[in-house]
Amino acid sequence: MNNLGLFFIILAALSSAAYNFFQKKASIAIHPMWGLTITSVVALIIGLLGVILLKSTHKEVQFSMQGAFWILLVGIAASGINVFYLLGYSNGAPIGLSSIVSTLVGTTATVLLGILLFNEGLSLGRLIGFILIVTGALVLQLVK
Repeated sequence: MNNLGLFFIILAALSSAAYNFFQKKASIAIHPMWGLTITSVVALIIGLLGVILLKSTHKEVQFSMQGAFWILLVGIAASGINVFYLLGYSNGAPIGLSSIVSTLVGTTATVLLGILLFNEGLSLGRLIGFILIVTGALVLQLVK
């Protein structure tokens, strides 16, 4: 991964932290389906503005049916994230625990998908790193 790729991953992680914070704050004042609807509209507007901005630079904006299919599935998954976080928070889930559970389950699923579907392989170093992530998440939850 180059530095720009890592930079975007860090921005995604920071966005995820902000997302959890804002979801927790919103969960006491809005029904999860309204939250999903508003979030989706905002994402649509930002996405369309991004496409318009890209087109104004006269750069090619790549689009394919295969890409659209996968992004459709991303949208379904993002809707699940949105609704299930709001439901969890509105039912009293603490933000710290939610983040830890999300990290554990998300990391486990992502590592397994990487190994099984993207041939990323499992080395001793990756296994140790994975164990450290799981251990760290558990310690964060257990030590208060």
